[in-house]
Amino acid sequence: MRSLTELTKTPYSRTAALTISTTMTLCFAGSTGTAAENPQDAHGQAAKPVQTVRCGAGQSINSALRRAEAGATLQIRGMCHERVVITQAVTLDGGGSAVIDGGGVGLAPAAAAEFDGVVVVDGVTGVSLVGLTIQNGVANGVFASHGASILLKDVTTQNNHFTGIVVSDNSTVEAVDSVTKSNGDGGFDVFTSSSLILKGTFVASSNGTAGGSANGQSIVELRGAQVTATDNPVFGIIIGSRSHLAVFGFASSAGSTLNVSGSGFAGIGIADSSFTLFSDTVVTATHNGIGLLLAPGQVTAPDGRATFVLDNNGIGMNAFGGSSTFLVAGLNVHDNGTGVMVDDSSLSIEAAPGLPASIAANGTDVQLSFGTRSTIQNVTVATPLICEPNVLSRGTAKCP
Repeated sequence: MRSLTELTKTPYSRTAALTISTTMTLCFAGSTGTAAENPQDAHGQAAKPVQTVRCGAGQSINSALRRAEAGATLQIRGMCHERVVITQAVTLDGGGSAVIDGGGVGLAPAAAAEFDGVVVVDGVTGVSLVGLTIQNGVANGVFASHGASILLKDVTTQNNHFTGIVVSDNSTVEAVDSVTKSNGDGGFDVFTSSSLILKGTFVASSNGTAGGSANGQSIVELRGAQVTATDNPVFGIIIGSRSHLAVFGFASSAGSTLNVSGSGFAGIGIADSSFTLFSDTVVTATHNGIGLLLAPGQVTAPDGRATFVLDNNGIGMNAFGGSSTFLVAGLNVHDNGTGVMVDDSSLSIEAAPGLPASIAANGTDVQLSFGTRSTIQNVTVATPLICEPNVLSRGTAKCP
């Protein structure tokens, strides 16, 4: 057959035109399919296939994963009783109703229970879990390790023996509009240089010990999140061993909130770690043993955009052991047994322009002891400070 270029060099005629048209038609007719049969993604590449897994009909997520190619989406339907191991970038989409249930499902051979889960992602990036409930694991709910990267969107982890969401060993989890509740130990645990980024609404409630924790130089970041940690018996959120609870100054971080209540020991605990805020964030701790505990730790909000509301706790804020508080922020500390209690630490609080700041209506408003250095500037303190003789005090509210 002559090429299309050769045909166009012949004198034009109706015959030549018909030949060109017929040749083009045959070429397209011999292709692999129409655009509808071979959909493309936003980058013009062939879209990855979508497969439905019907667990109620005896189908298995793991079997489907073994056949799936990287980037595929598995639409999960029904109640799935299995331990799922993900070894490549895929999306599991439960449509808001599917359940992966680990009840009675064994662990990996020779696996320590605390390092296993109902859904395990080990060293794989680009994994998405969407619209799923992950529950009743004999260990954890979701377990990410060894540099894994997971998006959780509209995911509930509940009633797992240990923890709902575990992020370990240089892994990252981004949790959007998700819930972790009624797990035997904690709602989430982030450790060994890992990160948990919270977006949308995030609830950690009624877990056995803590709503969530971070340890081992790890970070929990609120990025435009509305976070609630409620009715966890020991801690709402505990950050330890040189880790970080943070709201950075990104535009997408603006309007974050952190509400912690019903914690028997402390709502927010910072131990050998830091809590920093660089955005217009409201932190509320109410009806806890201690609202904000630094033991020792650092809390920093330097740019006048954060607000702290500490009310109806045994102690609103308790800092000791060389802790540091530097707040240029809104402040409302009221109806606590003691509003602010500081021992052998640095306290610097200043009202931010345009934001009210008061410590009032507490059993004791401010109590400072054992060499504390205090600067309280333009903050209304309803009663005189109670200070030991070796406290260094300055500002608009000073030791008598």
